[in-house]
Amino acid sequence: MDKQEVLNRISEETMRFIRGKYRLDEVSDGKKELKFRQGKKTILTLPYVPKQYGN
Repeated sequence: MDKQEVLNRISEETMRFIRGKYRLDEVSDGKKELKFRQGKKTILTLPYVPKQYGN
């Protein structure tokens, strides 16, 4: 596996874990980031960074 494949797999497994383990809302705020919230409390924010990891 090359570096990009490994990072993609890690990303997929992380999302699968979060979605399977927790009941969270997924919210995009238009700033190229994805927030996982429980009510009004943000649990995790994943930013999108252009040109990072081959994006």
